Amino acid sequence: MRITYVYDNTFPSSAADAWQVINTVSTLSRQGANVRLAFCESEESPNSGEELLAHYGLEGDIELMPVPLKSARLSGLAGRTLVKLTHPAQAVMRTIAKDTDLVFSRNIPAVVMANLVGRPVEYDTYRPWPSQYRAMAFFFRTLFRSKKMLGAFFHSEHAMNSFANAGISPEKLRVAHNGYNESFFDPPLSTREAREALGMDPDDFVIGYTGRLDLAKGIGALLDIAEHEPSFQFLLVGHGEQAVMDRIERIPNVKLFPWQTHSKLPTYLYACDCLMIPPSSIPLRAGNTVLPIKLFTYFASGRVIVAPRAPDTEELLKHDENSWLLRCDDTVESVKQLQYLRENPELRKRLSDKAREQSREMTWTHRAQFLLTQIDGWMRSSNSV
Repeated sequence: MRITYVYDNTFPSSAADAWQVINTVSTLSRQGANVRLAFCESEESPNSGEELLAHYGLEGDIELMPVPLKSARLSGLAGRTLVKLTHPAQAVMRTIAKDTDLVFSRNIPAVVMANLVGRPVEYDTYRPWPSQYRAMAFFFRTLFRSKKMLGAFFHSEHAMNSFANAGISPEKLRVAHNGYNESFFDPPLSTREAREALGMDPDDFVIGYTGRLDLAKGIGALLDIAEHEPSFQFLLVGHGEQAVMDRIERIPNVKLFPWQTHSKLPTYLYACDCLMIPPSSIPLRAGNTVLPIKLFTYFASGRVIVAPRAPDTEELLKHDENSWLLRCDDTVESVKQLQYLRENPELRKRLSDKAREQSREMTWTHRAQFLLTQIDGWMRSSNSV
């Protein structure tokens, strides 16, 4: 199968969406698909697929199709908006001269353009668009009626149900959770080994978080807990808004490490007793974070996952089974629950063992196998109509 994946940003990038895309295309290629990656050309664009994959520590065989952008001369919101509109058009039009069986993208303009030029197309998204913007329900119902619009993969049931509730045929909707790279977690490190590597106290109770340090990600709830209970030690890996970075500097029990490549990240995860998705209602309300991608590396690390009771995370996280769930936006109660976890190592071991067991089917490889099987079925069904 010959797939062109259209992405409306540059490579290489440390952004979460870029990480999701590069893992999708690399694992699809390792499962036998012929994959071309169309992306925005820049001065840092790699010269080959091999060079790009090596940057991320990944393997595979992908062809690169960097697309130059005249609109990139504009800055700010206007420039970015033009990029989002013109890049998909240019990228998809270039596929007409290529042997492409399928256009695949997480960008709506690319999906629309592929449909307009008569290319079979798949949509890949984490956003519950019809729930966030009611006016988009009619747009998506119209789009999904097209024979060329084969279907969509959603990173959570929460997002998929938004489309199903908007009246789109369930036959064109499938959940395909994201994943993690199993090779990055082999061999595993003990907590003591990881802390020795990072120069951390082996006897502290450490709560970890990795990723963007932005208020929209709910990081404020984590910092509230840190300020309320100084006996907890927090290990943060990432970067973000300056106001948040300034606040972190003022909290003595928070240790901040700079952004790390994904292949180096497991050492930081292994150094923790618990790994947290901040117990905040902000990310899901904003729609910018739905079933965060970091959750899958948390599973793979074999550490206790602490997360909010929320409709997206509860698809995979079950309280007192494979995780410990907290009420959103309640600092005092969160501290009490974390103190309970600290005082019960047997409970932490049971939760972490269960999470590690479940992680075996949460790899990017497992996801790619599912994607190809489903795409093949949709294409067969479309051709038989």
